[in-house]
Amino acid sequence: LFVWLKTGRKLPSESTGNPGTAYIADTFGARGGAAVFLGDLMKTVFACALGQYVLFPALGRQAALYAGLGACIGHCWPFWNKFHGGKGIAVTIAASLLFSPAVGLISAAAAGTIVVLCGYLAAGSAALAAAFPIVTALFGYPVSAVWGAAGMGFIILVRHRANFRRIKEHTEPRKNFSQRMKGLKK
Repeated sequence: LFVWLKTGRKLPSESTGNPGTAYIADTFGARGGAAVFLGDLMKTVFACALGQYVLFPALGRQAALYAGLGACIGHCWPFWNKFHGGKGIAVTIAASLLFSPAVGLISAAAAGTIVVLCGYLAAGSAALAAAFPIVTALFGYPVSAVWGAAGMGFIILVRHRANFRRIKEHTEPRKNFSQRMKGLKK
């Protein structure tokens, strides 16, 4: 909000942009993107902790996973913003780490590797969407947990449809990973 007041640039809800981390970083800079990412992480931590420790403690880690799925749905289709939200990446990463740090790290590493190799954030998102349920299954979690992870993966794929179309049409911009990291120093 401070950046918007300072620059006068349109907020995502006032434009065609997505209110997620990548859009805010591209529009307002790396610090703005980092602030949005941190906010997304914190709301997911709150939802997962509430689910796991207060509402459904008997479910253990699976309660965190289901709460993460709920946070992902609310993040992507918030009623307060006319159901126009983010794409669920930060929320899914946070939920996966809170569900199982090993599953989350492997899934996020798969996504990051794909982004670095090809330069498309959406390709990394697709890798996360695929890796999260697969790694959850490989670690021997119950089928219900695999379905929860797959639900988040499906949401990511749905939210990135336009990006995948632009990749196919060769109109999706590639991100230079080294330049993005330099931008964080600003």
